[in-house]
Parts: sequence; structure tokens; C-alpha cells
Amino acid sequence: MIRLAQPSCYQLTAVLFRFAHVSAQNRPQSFYRPEWSGEPESEWDDPPFEVNENGEVIPLPEDFDPENFDQSLNPNLERFIIPGLEFEWQNYGVWVDLHNETWHNDTITVNETCHSFRLCSNQQSFDGGKCLTMSTGFFCQGCDPITGICKLYKHGRVRPYKPNSQRQQWVWDKETKQLRTIKNDVECLTLMAVDNVTFPELGMDPCAEVYDGQIYYGGGYAYNMPCINRTEMLEHNYLHQQWEFTEGLLTSGCPHGHPLADIFPFIGVAAEDLMPGGVFVYRYGQEVEVEKDFKEAGKQILNYYLNDTTYSEVLGHGCWCSTLDRSNIDPSDVDWRGPAIVDEVDYLCKRWYMARKCIVSKDGVCQSDSMTETYTISFDHEECPFDGGSTCGYTVGHLNSEACCGAACEIDSHFSEQIKEYLEEHDWSARDMEDRRACKCPECVGRGNGNPVKEKCCTGEPPNVELVDCPVEREIEVAHVLLDYFDPDF
Repeated sequence: MIRLAQPSCYQLTAVLFRFAHVSAQNRPQSFYRPEWSGEPESEWDDPPFEVNENGEVIPLPEDFDPENFDQSLNPNLERFIIPGLEFEWQNYGVWVDLHNETWHNDTITVNETCHSFRLCSNQQSFDGGKCLTMSTGFFCQGCDPITGICKLYKHGRVRPYKPNSQRQQWVWDKETKQLRTIKNDVECLTLMAVDNVTFPELGMDPCAEVYDGQIYYGGGYAYNMPCINRTEMLEHNYLHQQWEFTEGLLTSGCPHGHPLADIFPFIGVAAEDLMPGGVFVYRYGQEVEVEKDFKEAGKQILNYYLNDTTYSEVLGHGCWCSTLDRSNIDPSDVDWRGPAIVDEVDYLCKRWYMARKCIVSKDGVCQSDSMTETYTISFDHEECPFDGGSTCGYTVGHLNSEACCGAACEIDSHFSEQIKEYLEEHDWSARDMEDRRACKCPECVGRGNGNPVKEKCCTGEPPNVELVDCPVEREIEVAHVLLDYFDPDF
């Protein structure tokens, strides 16, 4: 039976959250006591605020009306746009040096803290929201390895997006990797074991995982705990209070590196996405669907990496890049089919094509796949705390659960990024192959002469795959294995 440790909330009775049997009866009741926090949990009543590029709070106009707040008029809520993409949430902030006494000075150049960003996921939590929130009155049992005490502690929550909530405005110290909010800068998001029975070492190992005898299913839960002193953090490297922004996810600094996940009514870290019982990881990137069939996938995904002008130039370039757009291909024109390339960009396009050809060939991960569906790729913003990268999946079940989808995505994103980087680093001009005969193999006629050759098999891990001679030789028609040539049917 799949099990994950579940903390007792107020009832003080240790129980296990059994994913395989999720119901209201066997879930412990969560505990909410506003009076314990010293202030009401009505976090949506906080006065709204904005910050400038240096992290200073900007006073709002006296006639500000929170009921008619228009996000589109807020300069700090501008959408992030790259070719073909627009971010739904404002999950990014500004770099500042909060540890310098004059950090607000315009001359400061050291940027070690990401200030004023949100963490609003693409999916809604069962708790009713999408945005990670520093709660004040939600308590659950946990074990603090610093004090050695297991008791009720404040627990993080995921709540609806509110433009005036300072508990949803996060600050991330890039050096210590601690995560706190503007509203409360003395408490940090902290991973801890939920009890001293299910977890090893009497709950004093916050990075421990739950193990059912066959597989690890996840780790601790996320609490609001006092921030460990910066000097202590740098000297002793307390991993349970460290967080990384990895591939569109917020991941624990513990050795397991599990991402933050929804384990209703709690938040914790999970080893896999979409686990039984409704557990899912919070995804913060911009996700798009791309056709798995390379006839459409190449030109679709490249659009997310290049601007409009360069994108059009690449699709009309050389012998191989021009095949990414099948409208460039005249089925009756066979003279230009061949292994020739015109430059490094065209070579990348050829390698891209050959890698995609590989995975649908013998021993390829997509050998028996119809290639009629789509895969998912996630893009991050280039501003802090994210790094502008992309991902096809961080853990099991994340984005692409099928191996073929993941392989196609890995290959497409890899070569799209390679082309983008090359164009950024070199003075490049597109070359339109008006005379397609220049692409033709000078020693070949048509697509083969019928001589027997060795069958080719796919080897390697995406995106680093290649076609090699199969272990067992079989005589087949050359027309079927001229894999170094463009095949309009692929």
C-alpha cells in the first residue's frame, strides 16, 4: 500500500495518510486558530503595495480602490513575453542586495537577493488557490531538528492570488537559499519531518524520506519556522531551509531534491508528480503543447526560441533547416535530397532531423508510437528567481509521463537551444538554396540502387542518440535505409 506520512493537526494523534484510500474519514483535520498567530488570518486585508526596482515600497494613490484594482495598469505586473509565449502569473522579481545597509541606493551593483516575486502554480490546489502563502494561523505537527521538539508549528498554505497580499510576495537569498516573505522576514519556508514515528531518527532528520519497504514516496512538509541566522546558514549549510528554483519547480535543498507539492490540506515535497491520492507538484513555468510528429514539431518549438525575423530566416535556410517547414518541400523534386549542409546552423538542423529519425527507428523509444499526440514543454522566465531555462520534465510523471513524449521533447528543445545559442554568438546570414541540386548526393541517383546494406538501430539517451549498425545484419533495400538523406515521409 502506498503511504506517506501525514501530520496530526490539533488532534495530536499520529496517523498515516494512505494515498490508496483517500477520504474525509481517514484524513486528519487541519487546525486553524487565528488567535494563536497574534493577528487575524485575513491576509487579504493587508494594504496593497508596490515596490520599485530597488525593492522600496511605493505608496499607493489616496484614491486607490482595491475593489476595482486593474492588474494591467500596474507596471510591476507586466507579462513576460518571448516568441510565442506569455506568462499567466508574475512569478519573478528584482535582484537587490538586502544585506547591505544601503541596499536601496541606486549605486548598488551586488545582486544577491531576489525580491518581491510570487509563486503561483499552473494548477489549483485542493485548498482553493494557486499561490504559495506564508500562513499565520494554520498549525500542524512537525519536528524541529534545531530544538529537537515535535509539536504544532505554523504550516505553509497555497491560497488564491491576491494583489494586496504581502504574504504572497517572496524574497529568496541566492547565497543562503532561504525563502521568506515581505510580510514576515523572520520566518522561512522550512522542510521538516511530520512526526517522530514514521520518520527515521525520531523525526530529527528533516531531509528523510518516507519508505514503504519498496520505494521512496516523498519527504517532509513545509512549515513557517524562524529563519536560521545567515552566518549559521553559510557556516553549517542547513539543507532543510534551502530551496532551489529548478526547471519550473521549487525544489528542496535536501539531497533528494524533491519539488514542492500539493498534499491536501498540506504542502510538502513529493518524489513523483501525479501520485495516487491527488498529490501533484506545483509547476511555475509557462507550459505549451507541441505536436509529437516531427513534420510539425520542428517549426512549432523553434518559434518559442527565436524572434520572428530569425525564425523565418532559419526555416528557409540551407538543405536541412528548410525541411522544418514542410511547405518548402516539393514532393516531385528529388534532386535536392542528400547529406549536404551549407553551414553550422544547417548542420544542427541535420543532426536534429537524424536524432528524431533515430527514435522512431529500430530500438528507438518511439519505434512503435503513432506520433499522433503532443508533448509538453515548460519555459521559465529569465528574471529572478528563475533562469530562463526550459524543461521536458524534472521527475517521474512531470509534464511527459510517456517515454516517447519525453524523448521527442528533449531532442527538440536541445537542438532549438543549440541553434539559438549559435545565432546569438555568431554573425550569421541565412542562405536560401535556390538550386536544390547543391544539396544532392553527387554519387547517388534517386533514393537508392537496391544493394544490400546493414540495418540501422537507435542507441543512446535523448537527446544524444545516434543510428548504428544493428547487432544482427539483415539485407534490406537501400531505399529503406538511406538514413543520411531527407525522407519526406518522416
